[in-house]
Amino acid sequence: MNGCEEQGGSKAATSKDFGHQSKHRRVGYLFSQELMNAADLLPANVGRSNLVHSLIHAYGLPGDMIPINPRPATLDQLLAFHDSGYLDCIASPTPQHLEEYGLEHDCPLFPSLPTYCSLVAGASITAAQQLVAGAVDIALNWDGGRHHAHRDRASGFCYVNDIVLAILELQKRYTQILYIDFDVHHCDGVESAFLYTKRVMTLSFHRCESAFFPGTGTEFDAGRGKGGNHAINVPLRKGLCGPSLLQLFHPISKAILARLKPDCIVLQLGADGVSGDPLDGGWNLDTHVLPSVVTEVVSWAKPTLILGGGGYHHANCARTWTLATASAIGRTIEDEIPDHDHLTMYTPDFLISAPSGNMVDENKPRLSEIVERVLAVLPPANSEAI
Repeated sequence: MNGCEEQGGSKAATSKDFGHQSKHRRVGYLFSQELMNAADLLPANVGRSNLVHSLIHAYGLPGDMIPINPRPATLDQLLAFHDSGYLDCIASPTPQHLEEYGLEHDCPLFPSLPTYCSLVAGASITAAQQLVAGAVDIALNWDGGRHHAHRDRASGFCYVNDIVLAILELQKRYTQILYIDFDVHHCDGVESAFLYTKRVMTLSFHRCESAFFPGTGTEFDAGRGKGGNHAINVPLRKGLCGPSLLQLFHPISKAILARLKPDCIVLQLGADGVSGDPLDGGWNLDTHVLPSVVTEVVSWAKPTLILGGGGYHHANCARTWTLATASAIGRTIEDEIPDHDHLTMYTPDFLISAPSGNMVDENKPRLSEIVERVLAVLPPANSEAI
C-alpha cells in the first residue's frame, strides 16, 4: 500500500465530485488555432497543446465558456518585463549571445520562436485584460504558465514569462494579487520578478532537494525589502501524493486569505507532478488532485486567472487540465473519454482518471511541521499592501 492509499487516496475525488459549484460563473477560454499551432512547436512539449484542447473540445466544455481570441503581445507589452537585448536576440539570434541569454541546452532556438513568444505571452495578457475589464470571472490559458523565464534569459523550457506580464496587467485594477504555483519545479522567474513588492504574494508548492532544478525556493527565501514575507515557499520531497498536497494547501491558503485578503488570484497548474511524468519530477499525484484545487480556489469567488505550465506526459496533462476546466465551469464529466481524433493516446483504459503510483511519500511524516513553518513566515494580518 502506498502513502496515498494510506491516507484515503485522492482517488476519492472522482469525476462525479466535479460540477457541484455554481454554473453561473463566467469562464473565459483562451484558444485559437494559431496559438495552438505555435505552442505545439515548443521542443519540450511538441504536440501537447493539440492534445489538451482536443480533449477539452471532445467533452464539449467550450460550450459552457466564453471564447476569447488571444491577441499577440506587442513589443511594448513584452518590454514591460523583458530586457530589450534579450528580445532582440530572440528576434534575430546571434551565436555569440545565445549562452548569455540562455538560448541553448534546455531552451534551444526553434522555428517561429518569436511568434511563439508573442502568442503565448499575448494569450495570458489578453486573459488578464478580460479580468480587468470585468468581462469574465475566471480566465483559462492552458498554453501559458511559463514560470522559469527571467527578465533577460530563457530557462527551464520557458522563453517568455507570460505570468509576470499577466500580473502586471492585472495590477492596473487589482491591488493585492495572490499567485499560487503547483508545478513540481519552483517558480523562480515569477518569484524574482516580485521579490521586492507586497502587491504580489507568491505561494509555491514544489520539490526542493539537492541538485533538483532550479535549485531555489527554500523556506528561507521569503521576499526582500517591502516584499519581505510575501514570497512563500513550501519546499517538498519525493513521492508527494494528493492527500498530502491538499493537507498542506488547505490550512496555508486559509491563513493567507485571512491575512492578505487578495482581490485577485493567479493559479499555475503545472502537471509535471502527476504520476508517470517522464521528466521524473518525483511526485505522485493523480489526475484529480489539481482539479480539486481549482474547485476550492474558484469557491473563493475572486477574479481568477488559471494557467498551464510544465507537464511532459502529454496525455496526463490533457486529462488533468480537462478535469480542471470542468472544475472551473462547474461541470460533471464522464470518466470514459469520448471518441475523438486522439483517443488512442489514452490507452489502455481510455479513462480521464489516471491513478497515482506506488511511491513512498517522504512528506507524509512532516506535514504538520511544514504547515507550522510556513505559517510562521506569513506577514501579520492587515499588513500594508504596498
